[in-house]
Amino acid sequence: MKFYLAIVCVFTGCVSEVEIPKDVMSKNQMISFVIDVHILEAQTGQLRISKDSARVVFQYFEDELLQKHKVNDSLYYRSLEFYYAHPLLMEEVYAAVLDSLSLYERMSKGNLETEGSDQRN
Repeated sequence: MKFYLAIVCVFTGCVSEVEIPKDVMSKNQMISFVIDVHILEAQTGQLRISKDSARVVFQYFEDELLQKHKVNDSLYYRSLEFYYAHPLLMEEVYAAVLDSLSLYERMSKGNLETEGSDQRN
């Protein structure tokens, strides 16, 4: 059991020290971009149009997202491949994305102040 624990500690220690190459998006860039992609997906899903039309709309706005983040699609896909190859880094990215989206949802529904006042009582 101690041997197994030592292996896990060494493995996770090595993975967290992975250096992100310069030819992929930084972790913060990736988080910001993925947040915007998920918001765009949700907005596109709310439209009352066919799936094919929604796909076209999504692609149009995805191009705008790429421009907004000053990223081209090849950099984005190369970055995805890198993060998929390093699951602990990808887990960190998605943990931050989920936290941000959860906060965004609470703010958009006006629940942020309610939760804060509930905690004070």
